[in-house]
Amino acid sequence: MSTSATRPARSYPLRTLLLWLVVGLVVPMALLAAFVVQRLEVEWRATAERRLLEEARELSRTIDDDLGDTLRTLIALAESPALTVGNTTAFREEARRYLASRPIWHVVVLHRPDGREVMSTDRQADTAVGVSADIESLRRVVETRQPMIDALRPFAPRRLGFSVRVPVTRGTSVPYVLSAVITPERLAGRLQFRTDDTWLRTVLDAHDVIVARSRSAEDFVGRRPTDGFLQLAGDRAEGAIESVTLDGEPVYSGVSRGAYAGWRAVVAVPRSVVDADSRRTITLLGIVGGLLLGLGGAASLLIARRIARDISLATQAATALVAGQPMPVGRPWMAEVRQLSDALAQSADLLRERERERDARVAQADAARAEAEAANRAKDEFLAMLGHELRNPLAPVVNALHVAERRGGVLDDRERRIVERQVRHMTRLVDDLLDMSRLHHDTIELHIESCDLREIVDAAVEMTRGLAEAHHVVTVDVPDGLGLQCDAHRITQVIANLLGNAAKYTAAGGTIRLAARREGDEVAITCDDNGMGLPPDLLEKVFEPFVQGARGIDRRQGGLGVGLAVARGFVERHGGRITAFSEGEGRGSRFEVRLPASSPIAPAPAPRTAETTPARPQVRVLVVEDTADVCEMLVVALSMSGVDARGVGSARAAIETAAAWPPDVAVLDIGLPDMDGYQLARELRARAGDRPLRLMALTGYGGETHAAEAQAAGFDTFLVKPVGIDALLQAIADTTRE
Repeated sequence: MSTSATRPARSYPLRTLLLWLVVGLVVPMALLAAFVVQRLEVEWRATAERRLLEEARELSRTIDDDLGDTLRTLIALAESPALTVGNTTAFREEARRYLASRPIWHVVVLHRPDGREVMSTDRQADTAVGVSADIESLRRVVETRQPMIDALRPFAPRRLGFSVRVPVTRGTSVPYVLSAVITPERLAGRLQFRTDDTWLRTVLDAHDVIVARSRSAEDFVGRRPTDGFLQLAGDRAEGAIESVTLDGEPVYSGVSRGAYAGWRAVVAVPRSVVDADSRRTITLLGIVGGLLLGLGGAASLLIARRIARDISLATQAATALVAGQPMPVGRPWMAEVRQLSDALAQSADLLRERERERDARVAQADAARAEAEAANRAKDEFLAMLGHELRNPLAPVVNALHVAERRGGVLDDRERRIVERQVRHMTRLVDDLLDMSRLHHDTIELHIESCDLREIVDAAVEMTRGLAEAHHVVTVDVPDGLGLQCDAHRITQVIANLLGNAAKYTAAGGTIRLAARREGDEVAITCDDNGMGLPPDLLEKVFEPFVQGARGIDRRQGGLGVGLAVARGFVERHGGRITAFSEGEGRGSRFEVRLPASSPIAPAPAPRTAETTPARPQVRVLVVEDTADVCEMLVVALSMSGVDARGVGSARAAIETAAAWPPDVAVLDIGLPDMDGYQLARELRARAGDRPLRLMALTGYGGETHAAEAQAAGFDTFLVKPVGIDALLQAIADTTRE
């Protein structure tokens, strides 16, 4: 059995293949180049004709605009009041002003219908003028009462021009004809809006007479174009033609007739210019084509060598990659081969980047977990601290109640003072937290008034008497009459927080000194203590919320760590600043508040002693509170003070009780289960009719928005829980007195 050997496919070097490719491209390209050259010549001429036509259109629009502007201006000038009263001197000055702004006008003339000249802008009243009137054109303007453009004619020795005339009508008569004379020289100025000197621009009037020409105007203005041009142009509005000028030069022309006056604009360029440009272009294309062919052959050989080297380099790289050897040194020249090399390098870089991203994600996850754990610990610590601070005052209250129960349900003075002090302490804790929230959301409203700092300091010292003066030596050095423009309640709170902070971190028997003085335009308030001081790291963040110094497990210092943050917020909203100083732990601390000063305050007259009759016995008070214990205690307290009081736990019960037992004052909680306090207030007010009824809001919502809503609902007084019974009685007395 015979076998035949398979002949291997013939192969060719890359350089040979590229050479064949170049030859295969050159022949079609040469044929294509000949065709393109022929088309370029045609297109070049068409482009020149289009450009000529565009130039002619633009020139036609310019001339039309000038003639239209001249007619409109003359019509407006014909309405001049000076002509009505026959004041030609004033009219001459007015016409000269128009003439100065119209560059194509030579002179403005006023004629009577019989041709007598009345006024001319180029002479005074007593001087002669060379302008002569065309009686026939004047007669046509008078008869038709329509504006017209006169033909080109001599208007002075060796001067040509045409007149634009409008009738001057007054009632049913035409006493004058107003004319503006335009010369070819002035109109020629409108033809020089291009810089190409080889182009010829001509303007023909409605009778095909040359009225302006960009070159040799003195030889051709007033003549008609060649018959060949007029025959080719015909009556069409626009077009591109080949013609011969009056001086015998062959030209390509663009012709456009204006829509307003029917004049024609002609823009021409010598054929030699257009043909020379096309011949230069064709020659240049031939030279460039030959160079390109030569360069193409040389480039093909060079490119073939480069491609062969790049392919060899890629082959070596692939072989090295398979063998696990180092990649060969060299940068491929071909984009495809370079992309292959870059893709391999990018793959390695991508693997390294993915490893870095993985490590970064792991680090981010660890950081997020640590942050979440820290936030959780902070939450737990704050809740534990809050629970501690609330349980501390609750413990003596519970114990006092237990002792009172053992004694028969009676609290003595000492136990009552303990309960009141601890309740005030809890109230301050809640107020500090609420103020911190308001400051954070910028909902604090300040009530600025003139205040005596001494009175504010006395109130602050009284607020902290149980905390500061019980175990410390407190000295106050504040002069009388030191004036401030401030919210007295908030600045009192600031000073009380500073005193309370000093008392917490100063051991029993330590000293606290509160002083104030005026320094220039500021009032400086300082609170010094010889307590445990502040370390440098704590000094930098002592005014941040929930930041506290080191404390033991007993937490004898107490507090939630918001007092100083609240103080800073109030001081800064007064336009002041607060700073802390300490030389280190165990060396005490100083807090300084600086506020803008105001004029000194004169001592207030001693108040007259008022009768302590907080409420009249005949006043009926209805208490509406859904918490039974609160409602019961308020009713008992009011009744023990001589007030006729009744209590209910819902809005529906309040409406029924008010109908059967009309009250003088209604004390309403806002958060009721069946109807909110605002709606209940409106309902009670509507049912009361003309009977006087005072409404008081008693609620745990202490925000400014709640106070505004209460006022809008018709409440006369807004009180925030907890309210002492004396304050409630005083409020009832005040509202019933009003």
